[in-house]
Amino acid sequence: MAERVLSMRELNRAMLARQFLLERTSLPLVAVVERMGGLQTQYAPSGYLGLWTRLRTFARADLTRAMERHRVVTGTLMRSP
Repeated sequence: MAERVLSMRELNRAMLARQFLLERTSLPLVAVVERMGGLQTQYAPSGYLGLWTRLRTFARADLTRAMERHRVVTGTLMRSP
């Protein structure tokens, strides 16, 4: 039997679902960041907003606490032209 190929819309919806952007989740904050493979932000407060949009229950202190406890980490990448 031939494998089914996803349409562009189905592929888009699958990607949005994996990024927790179709509906909010009740998973723990660290699990969400792990499943997404990280959370890229150019501006530090964007991480808080990004997680607030994905988690059913999220408070600003949740991400701050996770960083203080080294459950999630921040990294810096310098790019050059």
